[in-house]
Amino acid sequence: MENVWVTADLHFDHDAILKHCSRPFKNTEEMNDYMIDLWNAKINKHDHVYIIGDFAFKNHVKFINALKGQKHLIIGSHDSMSSEVYKRFITVDYQKQIKYKDRYFVMSHCPLRTWENCFRGNIQLVGHCHGRMNFYNLTFDIGVDTHDYSPYNMDEVMEMVNKKEIEMQKEHRIVLNEKGEKIFYQDDVKYLEYLVQKSRKE
Repeated sequence: MENVWVTADLHFDHDAILKHCSRPFKNTEEMNDYMIDLWNAKINKHDHVYIIGDFAFKNHVKFINALKGQKHLIIGSHDSMSSEVYKRFITVDYQKQIKYKDRYFVMSHCPLRTWENCFRGNIQLVGHCHGRMNFYNLTFDIGVDTHDYSPYNMDEVMEMVNKKEIEMQKEHRIVLNEKGEKIFYQDDVKYLEYLVQKSRKE
């Protein structure tokens, strides 16, 4: 059975990332081997994996070939490759939207303040942050620094979404409109406008 996975910020063969993100490896080779082993222990050749930026600093073909799965790339800060190398991915985009279990996920390497249909509950998956940012809305940093240097299964992501939605409901960031439809206040400006209007009615 095919599974869907997401990840970001692997930074294969990027020496500086060890210090930049305090990664617990003796050297880049140890990091590369560790991440390849974890990836291939989880992922089968027919699984789809969305890499949301910063796949590798160099030697891209080596790592594409070493990793199982159908690999999709969302281009990040360190993904400069030749057109021939890009062709080794199933798809290559700067942003991408997929549907999983009746929910839509917008993928972008850097976090966006707003994204397609965020007010309807679309979820944003990002990298770039290396676990250093907390998000109040349905934005999730799925980089390897947040997950033992391995990809997330989309069912794991759905569990994170469900937990965050409970928090947002408590904060009135998810409300029902007059038609009984859920409105998601994922942008602070819209959320503050809603709170002002709500206080005036009360």
